[in-house]
Amino acid sequence: MRQLKIFNTYGMDYRVMQFAAAEAFAFWDRLDTLSPIEMLQLTEVRSEGNTWEPLSEPQNINAYVRDVTGMLRPQQALTNLMNLVRQENFGFKVQKVKIPKRFMSGTPARVLEGTHPIQARLITEKLAILRELQEYYTLEDAFKMYCLG
Repeated sequence: MRQLKIFNTYGMDYRVMQFAAAEAFAFWDRLDTLSPIEMLQLTEVRSEGNTWEPLSEPQNINAYVRDVTGMLRPQQALTNLMNLVRQENFGFKVQKVKIPKRFMSGTPARVLEGTHPIQARLITEKLAILRELQEYYTLEDAFKMYCLG
């Protein structure tokens, strides 16, 4: 289930909503090349007026992503914030289940065009519906269902 996390880094308060599984699958193959707007689209920062400002807007990134102490350059603070958001969404470990080859068939898995293979398996095997993957489940939830399904 998606969670909202609040944390303080470099003297600023941030609020991060986890990506839905479907959105995270879309980012999976290009994690290293995501722009700050993409990575921080579900992240908000507490402004001086005590309101939450979305970091999906470039002007808010420029205005609020910084190290209050002045020890880090704004670019370093942005990179570190993106790494924290990445860790929150993609930094999980799923226990691998070893299946003996004698129990595996040689038939290829069915693939839904335009979807990640794990997402396709969850949908075709009726472990989750697309709407649940778009709104409710996180990427970690999807991997757990995939491994246990």
